[in-house]
Amino acid sequence: MVKRELRKSQAIVEYKGDLSSVAVKLIQEKLSAFYSRTIIVVPKENPELLAGIRISIGDDVWDSSIQGRLMNFQQRLSI
Repeated sequence: MVKRELRKSQAIVEYKGDLSSVAVKLIQEKLSAFYSRTIIVVPKENPELLAGIRISIGDDVWDSSIQGRLMNFQQRLSI
């Protein structure tokens, strides 16, 4: 239960390539404002991503990676 609560204040930011400290700070500011609490950003390079980022906070996931967009497109085509 404690781990779950801690994950609600921690954003895992997956990326490929470079993620500048300015980008990390901006992500942290935006997420903290959105959730109305301090969010700690944990950058994590993911070599499986082609491009883009994926952010996970607790059970929330924002996926703007190429893979995520392609999967979304594929799901739309199969309907």
